[in-house]
Amino acid sequence: MSGSVHPSPVPKPPPRPHPIPRPEPQPPGPLPPPKPVPEPAPGPRPPQPEPEPV
Repeated sequence: MSGSVHPSPVPKPPPRPHPIPRPEPQPPGPLPPPKPVPEPAPGPRPPQPEPEPV
């Protein structure tokens, strides 16, 4: 048995958890209502020339 006894290694403290991400700063005041997505309305069809009876 050699003389010096190595002391038990000090256990490293557990790694700190990641800091809680702060929520994005919201603009003051009530949020504007989301703009409704307009559905593509069918445009006016160009007047088709009626075929002349032959």
